[in-house]
Amino acid sequence: TVAFEIALDTVIADQDVSMRRPGSISGTITAAGSSDIISDAHVAAIGAFFFQEDNTDELGQYLIEGAYDGDYEIIFSHDDYDSLTLASQHVNDGEELVLDVSLNASGYQYLPGDANMAAGTWPPAVIGSDVTYLVTYFRGVVADPACLLDGFYAAADVNASCTVIGSDVTRLVNYFRGQATIEYCPDYPPVWLTPADLPPEAPAGWPNCEEPVTSGDDIKGESNRK
Repeated sequence: TVAFEIALDTVIADQDVSMRRPGSISGTITAAGSSDIISDAHVAAIGAFFFQEDNTDELGQYLIEGAYDGDYEIIFSHDDYDSLTLASQHVNDGEELVLDVSLNASGYQYLPGDANMAAGTWPPAVIGSDVTYLVTYFRGVVADPACLLDGFYAAADVNASCTVIGSDVTRLVNYFRGQATIEYCPDYPPVWLTPADLPPEAPAGWPNCEEPVTSGDDIKGESNRK
């Protein structure tokens, strides 16, 4: 009798599972700060005893099917963008979970030559006040760099030396005279090379500067400040 009841319970459970309709996860992936779609982005859904993946098509759309009721971790990635992970995304049986997301372009968020980081406003620009800011920085009138990214004053390095020195001022002046181009430190590749590359809206968290440092702290690229 006990064995019969266990067998009957197993049959009923199997029937319940077979009658369930799985849900799905879908959406569109775009670039942060714009409506540009991102094709060939990778999407992975991870759950208890579940793993499915898909790549976005030419419209930036993806679809993951076969997800039964439960919580899932969704990972979005692309070679040219920062990865994004969404945890505890719940899918109901027979329903579609729509997740439209935006990815930030990989790299450091600064415009080479924008020494004062546009005072934190959007959009950043390389203008005459950047020369003034950099000069006052070297004179010690401005105590701290306008913005440190991973410990380096990247926006002020315009000669690709990976240090911030007096020749950066000279090169920036020559840029405005049409006699030089702006270069950047290869260790700190910028997301945007020129103003034409900027998205119409500021990306989340802009500007992503570290906390201001004091004159006694170690600043990458500051050892040659004179």
